[in-house]
Amino acid sequence: MVSKNWEEVVSRLENYDLNNLLNQDFIDDLNEIIDVDEAISCVNISLIVRGDVVNLENNNVKGINISCDNLVDTIVKTIYLNTEYKQDEIKEIIEKYEKLD
Repeated sequence: MVSKNWEEVVSRLENYDLNNLLNQDFIDDLNEIIDVDEAISCVNISLIVRGDVVNLENNNVKGINISCDNLVDTIVKTIYLNTEYKQDEIKEIIEKYEKLD
């Protein structure tokens, strides 16, 4: 019999710009090459946690995905954290980089 116990793996954070997690110099450089009526928005950051040494026989990695689900999320600044790895600690790191207006 298959277990039907749900685990929370996706967390939503409202009023957060995913660009906050990118290097500001990088964003500034990109903004210099785009047209005046355009804007840069990061929509997805995907990371993996793996062993220091790559072992092709044991590909045991954990994924971390921080993303906007759609264009509306990007505009209204809502991000989703989907991770199997240290969710509470990652939430704290993301909040640390929140830019206050």
